[in-house]
Amino acid sequence: MPKLLTTFLATLMVSVAFGAIAEDKGTAAEQKYIAGTHYQVLDTPVRTSNPNLIEATEVFWYGCSHCYTFEPAIVEWKKTLPDVVVFVQNPAIWHPTMELHA
Repeated sequence: MPKLLTTFLATLMVSVAFGAIAEDKGTAAEQKYIAGTHYQVLDTPVRTSNPNLIEATEVFWYGCSHCYTFEPAIVEWKKTLPDVVVFVQNPAIWHPTMELHA
C-alpha cells in the first residue's frame, strides 16, 4: 500500500502541475484540462517555496522500487519545464522506517 500511495501522490502532483501550466500559459492544453474535472482548485492555496511560481512536488520514498523506476521519467520531464515551474522533491514520512530513510 505505501508504494502504491507514493506513486499515486507523485503522479497527482505532476498532474496538478500540468493543469496549472496549461491554465497559466493559455495554450491549447487549457481546453484539455478542466477545473473540477481533471484537477481540483483548492479553496486555501498550499504554501509553496516561491508563491510567484508554479510548484510541482514529488512525494517519494527512498525505499520504493516504483519511485526508483519512475525517477528517470522525472529527470527527463524536469528538463521540459518552463521557467514558471519549480520542481521540489519531498520524501514521504508516514512510518518510522520512512523517517529513517528521509
